[in-house]
Amino acid sequence: MPKRVVLPFNLKTAQALSASFSTDAVSVRYTDNVGIFIKTASVTTNTGSFIIEGTIDGTNWFDFGVSPSLALANANTTFAVNLNQVPFDQVRVSFTPSVTTPNGTALISIMAKSVGV
Repeated sequence: MPKRVVLPFNLKTAQALSASFSTDAVSVRYTDNVGIFIKTASVTTNTGSFIIEGTIDGTNWFDFGVSPSLALANANTTFAVNLNQVPFDQVRVSFTPSVTTPNGTALISIMAKSVGV
């Protein structure tokens, strides 16, 4: 099987962090490693958490349970996540704020590749 690469691209460029959301799903079938980059801006009153999810059937999503957790804590934050040997067909990023007047935006990017040929 040929090497597969998902070139870096932005899932969200200035996603408002004022409400819960999920990015579009990205196919990572036949890839081994997935990199996800999250960078927030203009955060002054926002806490919440990002989660990385995977699915096989496109309906039932599983939280990868990334450790340490991807917690937003009232400040601009950058997260770099490396998922190795991903056993799912698709991945996405979700966010849930945990304050009453959340603010800020997020840039969320993804890249994936296979290591074999």
